[in-house]
Amino acid sequence: MPGGVTAAGYDAVAHDALLGWLRAEKGLGQNTIAGIVRHLKPFLSWARDDRKQVLSVEPLKLAVEWEDMEKCWLSAAELDQVASALLPNNLTLVRDAFVFCCYACLRYSDLHDLHAGNLYYWDGGRVLTQTKTRTGVSVYLTPPALALLAKYTDTQSRLLPVMANAVMNRYLKRIARLSKVKRPVEVVETMAGQVMKRAVPK
Repeated sequence: MPGGVTAAGYDAVAHDALLGWLRAEKGLGQNTIAGIVRHLKPFLSWARDDRKQVLSVEPLKLAVEWEDMEKCWLSAAELDQVASALLPNNLTLVRDAFVFCCYACLRYSDLHDLHAGNLYYWDGGRVLTQTKTRTGVSVYLTPPALALLAKYTDTQSRLLPVMANAVMNRYLKRIARLSKVKRPVEVVETMAGQVMKRAVPK
């Protein structure tokens, strides 16, 4: 976004200019932009409430729509391709974390918070237990999932290596290419008010 802007000077015009800059100059998708605005709102509220900045806009009224995106998934064969691919060390760390999430039905946020206290022995096997929305959830770990955990025993405080979400997503695209996961999927985007459809590899 050209030029600087202060919290006090951030108004509806500046907000629209920011959204346009993120779309046109940075090439970001609609949901990525919506995520940025979601974090911008509490920042502006903090500037107003804690730092006593006089704002030109009500943060809660900064609107940006989320797009419904069709979920893309890997088949069992494609997941096997990813799990067995020969990769550089830095990509191997991300691949192992991603494949473990697939085996254990975890989100990135779940993976980020995992530690040794989440593992329990029960009925001759090992169980991964977490609290989600104040409810305990247990997942029985299969031998492939346990094998991944064994690779990183005593190497760090977390059960598996975790990088920033954006970094892992970027690496996963490279991992998919190196794993030869190429089946095309349709991507639908809204750009300049028009719906654009294109086929891209998974």
